[in-house]
Amino acid sequence: MQRVLAAKSVQHAQASTIFAGFLKVTPVFLMVLPGLVARRLFPDEIASRGSNEALPLLMTHLLPPGLLGLNLAATIAACMSSLDSVFTAAASLFCADLYRGYLRPAAGDAELIFVGRVFCAVLAVVTLLWLPVIDLLSDQVFVYIQSISMYLSPPVVTVYFLGVLWKRANTQGAVAAFTVGYFLGFTRMVGEIICKVSAPEPGGFADVVFLQMNYMYVGTTLCLICFLVAIVTSLLTPPPPPHQLGALTVQRDDYPALCAACCVCCGSAPPKPQPTKRFLEMLDLRTVGVGGGRDCAHDDVSTAEAAPAAAADDPVPAARPWGSVAAATQGASADDAALREPSLVRRAMNAYRAGKRRQSNFENLNVALSIVLVAVMLSLLSAYM
Repeated sequence: MQRVLAAKSVQHAQASTIFAGFLKVTPVFLMVLPGLVARRLFPDEIASRGSNEALPLLMTHLLPPGLLGLNLAATIAACMSSLDSVFTAAASLFCADLYRGYLRPAAGDAELIFVGRVFCAVLAVVTLLWLPVIDLLSDQVFVYIQSISMYLSPPVVTVYFLGVLWKRANTQGAVAAFTVGYFLGFTRMVGEIICKVSAPEPGGFADVVFLQMNYMYVGTTLCLICFLVAIVTSLLTPPPPPHQLGALTVQRDDYPALCAACCVCCGSAPPKPQPTKRFLEMLDLRTVGVGGGRDCAHDDVSTAEAAPAAAADDPVPAARPWGSVAAATQGASADDAALREPSLVRRAMNAYRAGKRRQSNFENLNVALSIVLVAVMLSLLSAYM
């Protein structure tokens, strides 16, 4: 989230997010396949020492001394970097949202820095105290990581999906989804810990819910509950103002091919394009921000394409000539006199073409990575079927 907020443009943020999602597939190969190789090469040692010793065994037996030290240093540095990022983000949230927001609103920067350091130290102690719980929840680190994600991720997934895909989702629905989802997720995690410390009655409610039910089923159930809570709460509360939804929710004309396919499946007519509206947005220098503003319209609309739709959605009379840019700006007010200057219009056209190229590059990257992800998923399914 911090990297996305610091991106140069929306296209950079979108492309980097897609690429980060693609990189999240690599842990399957980096964490699972070495374990399979170690079990094949050193079955006796894995059976006696446990599956968590697979990577140390491979590094000890297969790497030369110099490369072994380099890999150990890289592993330790990666762990330190991950912990540092988590501690810094948690301390920032605590200082900005809780300490300054509720405890001491008048706290200065020096005090916030001191409180953040103390909070990081407390988190480090809690991390050390949590180590026995990891062994209690699962004897495999990978399974432990996935189970904790299944208990805590469904509310976040629900809020992001509904916030992007549904205009009716509001703050009240998001808060309700977070409250219910985290309450149920923490209840499952704490219940599992208690049941593994003190075994419940076999076949009872606690045994079935907290021990026998697989964590993947738990995550799926929590996600469905969060979706239901968010949707019901959003429908029972006022909708968000329209000005808060600009460029935040998916529009029907953002993905024309997908929209047309959905319309065909539903049996409804696809939406008609509005080329004149897009052309006016492109020409309006105050909207497209010539010389460094935001990107222009998505579709490549020319004056010739704009002519047939002039009578439908053009605010000026349909008889206005559309043969040239100068003719397209006839009837403009004094404030829009700059539109008649060829140099500024040329800059507007260049800005529009640059935005179109960036959008095309992002779409190509999205399609390419999606194809790779689908191929990887199909290969994994074929390997286990």
